Amino acid sequence: MRQQFFFGLLVLLVCCSAVYFCWLVLKSFFGMYSDWRSDRELDNLETEFDEIRKQRRELESQRLDNGCDHSYEDMLGTFPLDVCVRCGLAKQKPMGPCDHVWRRIDGLIPGSRCEKCGANHGTSATVA
Repeated sequence: MRQQFFFGLLVLLVCCSAVYFCWLVLKSFFGMYSDWRSDRELDNLETEFDEIRKQRRELESQRLDNGCDHSYEDMLGTFPLDVCVRCGLAKQKPMGPCDHVWRRIDGLIPGSRCEKCGANHGTSATVA
C-alpha cells in the first residue's frame, strides 16, 4: 500500500511538472507572438510618423520660402528667439493657432507685435 501511494505521488509529480513545463513553453510562445505584433505595430507607426515628419518639413520650407534672406539675429529681446528680423517669421511654426508674423514696435522700450493676432513680445508686453 505504501509503495502504491509513493508511486502515485511520483506519477502525479511528474505529470504536474510536465503540465507546468508545457504551460511555460506556451506562455513564452505567446510572449514572443505578442512582442512580434507590437513590434510590427511600432514599425507601422514609425513609418507613418516619418511620413508626417517629411510633410511637416516640406510645409515648413514652403512657409519660410517667401523671398526673404532670413537673418535670425538677437535683437536684444525685441523679437522672440529664432525669429527673422527682416520678415518676422520664426524658424519653426509656433504652437497654437496663430503663425505669428512679428513686427517691431518703435518707442522707448523696443518690442514687437504680431500682425495677425496682436500678441505682444518683449518689454512692451508688460508696459502696454
